[in-house]
Amino acid sequence: MAMVQNLSSFNQSIKITPLKIHIFTCSVKPRRHYHSSQISCNYYRKLVLEFDPKIPIEEAITPPSSWYTDSCFHTHELNQVFFKGWQSVGYAGQIKDPGQYFTGRLGNVEYVVCRDDAGNIRAFHNVCRHRASPLASASGKKSCFVCPYHGWTYGLDGALQKATRITGIKNFRVNEMGLVPVRVAVWGPFILLNFENGVLPENEADFDLVGNEWLGNSSQILIDGGVDSSLSFLCRREYTVECNWKVYCDNYLDGGYHVPYVHKSYASVLKLDSYSTTILEKVSIQRCDAENDLDFDRIGSKPALYAFVYPNFIISRYGPWMDTNLVLPQGPRKCLVIFDYFLDSSHKSDESFIAQSLEDSETVQIEDMKLCEAVQRGLESPAYCSGRYVPQVEKAVHHFHSLLYERYTEQIKEPRQYFTGRLGNVEYVVCRDDGGKIHAFHNVCRHHASLLASGSGKSSCFVCPYHGWTYGLDGALLKATRITGIKNFKVNEMGLIPMRVAVWGPFILLNFENGVLPEQESDFDLVGNEWLGSSSQILADGGVDASLSFLCRREYAIDCNWKVFCDNYLDGGYHVPYAHKGLASGLTLESYSTTIFEKVSIQRCETGSAGKDQDFHRLGSKALYAFVYPNFMINRYGPWMDTNLVLPQGPRKCLVIFDYFLDSSVKVNVCFSYLNDKCISLSNFIFSVHRVMRVLLPRVSRIARQYRYSKNMHDLIVTSIAYIRYNFCMFSYALTHYNIADYNEQMEDIKLCEGVQRGLESPAYCSGRYAPQVEKAMHHFHSLLYENLSD
Repeated sequence: MAMVQNLSSFNQSIKITPLKIHIFTCSVKPRRHYHSSQISCNYYRKLVLEFDPKIPIEEAITPPSSWYTDSCFHTHELNQVFFKGWQSVGYAGQIKDPGQYFTGRLGNVEYVVCRDDAGNIRAFHNVCRHRASPLASASGKKSCFVCPYHGWTYGLDGALQKATRITGIKNFRVNEMGLVPVRVAVWGPFILLNFENGVLPENEADFDLVGNEWLGNSSQILIDGGVDSSLSFLCRREYTVECNWKVYCDNYLDGGYHVPYVHKSYASVLKLDSYSTTILEKVSIQRCDAENDLDFDRIGSKPALYAFVYPNFIISRYGPWMDTNLVLPQGPRKCLVIFDYFLDSSHKSDESFIAQSLEDSETVQIEDMKLCEAVQRGLESPAYCSGRYVPQVEKAVHHFHSLLYERYTEQIKEPRQYFTGRLGNVEYVVCRDDGGKIHAFHNVCRHHASLLASGSGKSSCFVCPYHGWTYGLDGALLKATRITGIKNFKVNEMGLIPMRVAVWGPFILLNFENGVLPEQESDFDLVGNEWLGSSSQILADGGVDASLSFLCRREYAIDCNWKVFCDNYLDGGYHVPYAHKGLASGLTLESYSTTIFEKVSIQRCETGSAGKDQDFHRLGSKALYAFVYPNFMINRYGPWMDTNLVLPQGPRKCLVIFDYFLDSSVKVNVCFSYLNDKCISLSNFIFSVHRVMRVLLPRVSRIARQYRYSKNMHDLIVTSIAYIRYNFCMFSYALTHYNIADYNEQMEDIKLCEGVQRGLESPAYCSGRYAPQVEKAMHHFHSLLYENLSD
């Protein structure tokens, strides 16, 4: 397998992905938790694309009823919406003491959250590793989890403590049989889980930062509105509602539109004309004033705050009360709504006030339940497909649907895009067809060998620029011009010559060997064993995955043999203190370590104390450098990943392609920090930030235009800096054509490699020696080359 490109070539729009916050760890490797049933990509695409969030709300139509009724759509929805990002599952008061726990279920995921003996909050998949029996139910207090099926016992840290009657078992490693962990964090009074597979680092992350991922830029607004841990838990109520979970959320988000018609008693205590809606990144906040001089007032004198946290969590803060609603899908036509009530401690002794307040709340919930169940029945009717928005009040509903669309389309890669390349004398083209499937072909017309495509772009077919022969994105010949009179011409034998193609993580791989191409695609998950050997899981655990966003590409033509560049990379940091003095000052070179696998060598290095204090230190605490034989390099450090593809261009020349990936949530914020620290004048500051937003995050450019040349722009930036004071300042020249900080290091390596190439041409040099302590990876590389060449 040869790595030829990254998946972002098919979708160059940069999408925001959450900053990875991994809290409370366990040594057990996470596993995949959920596999959706296989349905047609075209079918799923059709359902999703029936809604267009780009149409202004004044002209937009609502999503189709199939979003609310289709069972296959619901399955994909769980994967795309609920198993990505943070989900609120409970509150810290449920597990105040060591040994306390509670359980839950989301989709097909059973989980248990507990507080261990050291006071740490932990979360695990609530499944015994022996025969999959659930370990705990409901909530309670335990010193350990004992499986009710066969008695296997696990500690509150997830470790397997006892496995009964296993005498004679072989290849049984206790430390690999603990409970599978789930990432857990706390924000305010709320416990959050993240079900995405990923690395569980040893160090805990700052709890204050999780709000930026879960709440976006609204966390401080909610804190100022009284959403905090100061209130005491009072009681819980649960309601099973016969409607899709989104119906319930839509009802909450309509800006009080339904209140005077459905909740007449409740409407009498509100000033409905004062209803206002504020749309933030992941949260919509509605506010409303209460009427004065009421005999019974549970709303309070201050405006009530109703916050919806995407995708399914509702916080209502009014008077001395806070209640939360967690809306859990139970199927395409059913949801469970969990109400938790919190109250200011000064009112806890007022039993009549509490009873009356809960009764009023219960009345509202019953009215909403009847309404939502009726709407669900209407959605099932053949008379209804889509509706319209009322712009004055339903902005939050439209925002919710737009966020859903964004998550849904993460699974739908842009069709009809392609890119081309060359390796030796082989010209190839890789494309994605209308069904979302990736194909690869020799980029040669079957008529007179003209190249079909060049560069990259988007096309519905490939048309030969020489004689107009046309090929579909699946390689089939669609049109052959002026072939009247031709004999023995079989159209089905004149399609483009295919190549084997696969995907691992964010990378597209091609196999140029001739061989049988099976009718069915092989499992993309298995290709790692062929390409990476036993190191695939180690790289995945090290953060080499598709979660980062493509940032930019650089290409360097270097006057040296391709192996010289690889040798330089593989010397275990030997050359760093001599060739890269700036980089060396930020590293603890004594910590350099090399691990050799079948086809991969992995080097690791820790950051020195001097490096951690640097203004533009970008490496984080640890860096991973992986060389994948024969010519691919993956560097994972801090929020960055960059890859180097080394392509031979002759015996004395190579082309090195650098692709840079970055956690999107820090792209603009680090630029803000850079500008703030360097005290750039406000006018240049505003212009530069606007340009960065337009280039890096096109969808944010509207915000930039709205706020430029105003005090609000300055407030926006100061707030961004306050929210994400991230320790990595990645851009030394962040506002000028992506001048990334390691540019000088690449120039130093290029000069070094070109000098080595000249030395190799000298009659004075034949062979050298290895430095055993540091050049093990280089020796391994040469050994693999020997194996291939000696074949």
